[in-house]
Amino acid sequence: MRFRSKILKLVPPYEFSWLGKVGVQGIFDGEHIFELKPIDSNHTLFVHREVFTGIMVPFVSRMLDGDTKRGFMEMNVALKERVEHTGSPITSNLAMMG
Repeated sequence: MRFRSKILKLVPPYEFSWLGKVGVQGIFDGEHIFELKPIDSNHTLFVHREVFTGIMVPFVSRMLDGDTKRGFMEMNVALKERVEHTGSPITSNLAMMG
């Protein structure tokens, strides 16, 4: 799917978000958010969520709950494996929220 996006927030290294939209704003928009929340010196909570708004959301909710959510979960698992494989002192505990 192609969409136009705009960075909404960038707070290195803790938060990054953007707003993607299909067509004009208000039709189908998604605010995609990544947050890193330190737990202690060796652990970080990774929060990955998206908030969908717009008049088309009710018509695509099945797709969002299926393919889109599955894609987010697969990305989270791949990121977790990559972080843990690199031997980084920070391991990620993944949470899908939203």
